[in-house]
Amino acid sequence: MATVTSRNREEWMANEMARRAGKPNPKPANPFADYSREELKQQKAFIKEALKESKPPKEPKEPKE
Repeated sequence: MATVTSRNREEWMANEMARRAGKPNPKPANPFADYSREELKQQKAFIKEALKESKPPKEPKEPKE
């Protein structure tokens, strides 16, 4: 059986309730649907910055002899 953590509990509950009722699983709503074009650009910049910070720093290459 799958492990349910606090992060995905709501999603799991919705899927389980739909399964028990014999209905298809509910699809998550798009959180960016109501954003304007400028807000979407700002969110994209935030995501790029977060991804850049999450990568480990590159180690310098040793010179070949």
